[in-house]
Amino acid sequence: MKLSLEQRGSAALAGAIALIYAPALRSPVIYDDASHVRDNPAFRLPFGEFLSGLFSRDYFSFANERTYQPLVTLFHYATHDQPLLYRAFGLSLHFLNAVLLYRVALALNAGRRPAIFAAILFAVFPASTELLNFSSFKGHLFAATCILAVLLSVIRYCADTKKTTLPLNLFIFLILGLFSKESALVAVPLSLTYIALFARPDLPRLRRLAAPVALICAAYFVFRFAVLSPPRAFPRTFDYSALESFAFYLRTLAVPYPLCLERTMPLGPWWIVWLALFAGLAVLLRRSKESLFALAWIPVALLPFLHLIPFSNVSPVADRYLYLPAAGLCLLLARLPVPVPVLVCLAVLWSGISVSRNMTYRSTRALFEQTASCAPRNARAQFLLGMICFQEKDYPAARAAYQRVLALTESSGARAALADIERAEKAAR
Repeated sequence: MKLSLEQRGSAALAGAIALIYAPALRSPVIYDDASHVRDNPAFRLPFGEFLSGLFSRDYFSFANERTYQPLVTLFHYATHDQPLLYRAFGLSLHFLNAVLLYRVALALNAGRRPAIFAAILFAVFPASTELLNFSSFKGHLFAATCILAVLLSVIRYCADTKKTTLPLNLFIFLILGLFSKESALVAVPLSLTYIALFARPDLPRLRRLAAPVALICAAYFVFRFAVLSPPRAFPRTFDYSALESFAFYLRTLAVPYPLCLERTMPLGPWWIVWLALFAGLAVLLRRSKESLFALAWIPVALLPFLHLIPFSNVSPVADRYLYLPAAGLCLLLARLPVPVPVLVCLAVLWSGISVSRNMTYRSTRALFEQTASCAPRNARAQFLLGMICFQEKDYPAARAAYQRVLALTESSGARAALADIERAEKAAR
């Protein structure tokens, strides 16, 4: 049976993703995957008791989570002791998202070749390696699938002016997204952006979507913030401005190197330059609705991560938050009048960076050393390095790392680790 061009392209795309991420498929279970997935006590409970805790008011303490993602928690209950399975499933979702982006590009009249390049660039974008290598971040992956599906449903509903029934799949994917990650709410402003640019004449018919979407969102907000017991807060809150955070993500989208598990915000007024470049690009693209939508996609997809509300986390910014914004960037690059050889070279360059990054995941110490090097002002980055050095009985390196932690912040954990090092060295002598 002869395969169609799309089927052959899909097979090639799936193969490319598998090759790029093959080096990390059997990497050690570390970082958040160790505590939130492999060693999570909730996953050792009988299924009935697990379900009771999953849908209780105490979800956050039960699941050891700070965001509401019961669908992901249920997935990890079934796969927590099979890292190869949950990593392979994540790559399958990534492939599906690339295909969905291809469909969105076609629906935006990008043409087959730009749509193919958008999917390829998205599939190999280097900053996605963090999200795809740690299953504890899979909520972002599930949510992205649902967001793209909702957007595609909206585009198709707008295009079919004769359609009178509401698109049931739109509401299903929105609900599934909200059970995957709170950031799935991005589906609403992203769809509204599309409607504002392309479907304003059809607003009377589109108003029929407003009531059920508003009802779903309202029910979610009531349940999430009024019914559920609040999650445990981080001890530190980052009060960076939304513009600084946005500029950092613009810089990392444009230059996804070096990649880093933990981040610190650069010092100085550097962020003004990136905001000016973004504003200038918006002015240049103002005559093309399709390109303007792809550009607007980036800040809309970043809304949950821009410190609009004081951000409580270990790192103020993270590579994994760029997963959905990268789709907008790739869509934009494919639509711009960029020569095909340039796009091919960019795809090859990004693939090489992704392969190199995935090779780093095979060695825990190499990964944590690189993290401490690229985020010298991040206390957790130094703590992770100290932890692996202690496990490998490299006590001088461990001591130096924990001392850097204490130079950055007060840490009872670092002080306890230094005492452990002293005892270990005495025992060795």
